[in-house]
Amino acid sequence: MPGPSLFIYGHFSPSPSVVVDFYCDLHHQRVMGVCGPYPAQVEHYHLKPNTSASEELGFIEDPETIVQMIGADLQLPCLSFFHESVEELKWLKLRIEADGVKYDTIFHYKNNRSQSPTPPAPQYRGRVQLKDPQMRRGELSVTLRRIRAEDSGIYKCSVTHSNTYEYKVRQTVAVTDPVLKPISRRPGQECELRCNSPFRGKVELLKWTKDGRFIKDREVYYFNQNFKPQHVPGPVFGDRVELSDPELSRGELSIVLKNLTLKDSGFYTCWAHFNTSHQYVHYQRLSVTDSPAVERQHRGLVLGLELGLVIGVGVCVFIAPFYRKPSHNTSNL
Repeated sequence: MPGPSLFIYGHFSPSPSVVVDFYCDLHHQRVMGVCGPYPAQVEHYHLKPNTSASEELGFIEDPETIVQMIGADLQLPCLSFFHESVEELKWLKLRIEADGVKYDTIFHYKNNRSQSPTPPAPQYRGRVQLKDPQMRRGELSVTLRRIRAEDSGIYKCSVTHSNTYEYKVRQTVAVTDPVLKPISRRPGQECELRCNSPFRGKVELLKWTKDGRFIKDREVYYFNQNFKPQHVPGPVFGDRVELSDPELSRGELSIVLKNLTLKDSGFYTCWAHFNTSHQYVHYQRLSVTDSPAVERQHRGLVLGLELGLVIGVGVCVFIAPFYRKPSHNTSNL
């Protein structure tokens, strides 16, 4: 007996840079005609136990990081492919603590009036609103107003339709200071990303991340209270990263990236938690380009100094023959 055939049912876009194609097993058309997405962006999906009309669609992750400046408004995209009524919508932000991963609620909607939605975390009260309050055509995006540096990180949109279908979209945000100038380097060079904390307590947790992402394959450096790497840096960085001061003395939390590549360009965050309950966050922008502009700029500065010296010497040589020592004859006075 031949295996079940597959066909494309359609596609949707949960965010501007993700398009998800659907494939449906003909034998499962009874499940609303949709068996689930099967794109590279979806990590996994499976049918929930003992239910024939429900499925877990897993995480759909937007590969592009949203970068926005401090003080501006930011839209977090989330577009549902089901246009049925929304039973529950949650927007959460991942938060890293010394004792593990936590989630802050930034927006929560429940269609069931008998259950109160979770109030937003204090730092998000009055700052988050739906793009479309009616949530028409699956529009579940929210706008985060007056963003702050600490708003960088990973956000999750989780939606349930009529207690049947549930899916989650993950979006990464990097908030940058508009006056933060990038460090410019060329491929193959190394760069020290500075991070000097004013706090002098014991470092319980140090985490360097790139573009606000805390997932393992984009992790730069992670240190626990025993001063041992908790996770080996992912394949993006391999052994190309090390601490400037392995003892983390006097608040020195900087790292050195070696043998830079074009993919190392981005927004880096240094995040430290101290035993004094203090937290310190610092940001760096790194621009790695194979354009000779940086080298030309350096050569231009050196050449300019050399030309200035040569021209200066030439002027002196040119003027010298015409220079005559002032006469001390005062007979005409």
